[in-house]
Amino acid sequence: MGVQAQTTVNSAAAQSAKLALSNAIELTFVEGSGGISNMEFSSLNDLVNGVESDVQHLVVQSNKHFDITVSAPSSKFSYTGSSIFNNILSVASVLKITCTQANGGQVVGQTGIWKNFNLFTPTTLLTNCSPGGNQTFSVKYKATPGITAASGVYTTNVIFTATQQ
Repeated sequence: MGVQAQTTVNSAAAQSAKLALSNAIELTFVEGSGGISNMEFSSLNDLVNGVESDVQHLVVQSNKHFDITVSAPSSKFSYTGSSIFNNILSVASVLKITCTQANGGQVVGQTGIWKNFNLFTPTTLLTNCSPGGNQTFSVKYKATPGITAASGVYTTNVIFTATQQ
């Protein structure tokens, strides 16, 4: 009796798995930062020499290299107070910003150098930042309103924009 050879029978079906990925980017404040950055001026020295804010921390998640810019939506601070005189402050002449730390990006200029807000175009803070899920950077503001500004509360929004390259 001989051994019979078994014939193996196979059947296969193939399918492609296609991934359609979009460019993705998200910019947020780290918990404990964001909201309102309060700067209080309690002396003549503060008005003349300026007051610095606390450090504000932001994080970017991006699948491509990106740049960070900052802008203010208005050229003037909004004013809340009782004075009808000397209550207009220019954002570009009063408020400055500096990048104090950058993870994965190149600071435009140098870390710790104060930059004015441009009037009509966003100010570039970081350029050629690396893609990743935890690219952090930190900023501080410095405001120098001078002694002629009326007492009251001055407010402006500050808009950070992350743009993929």
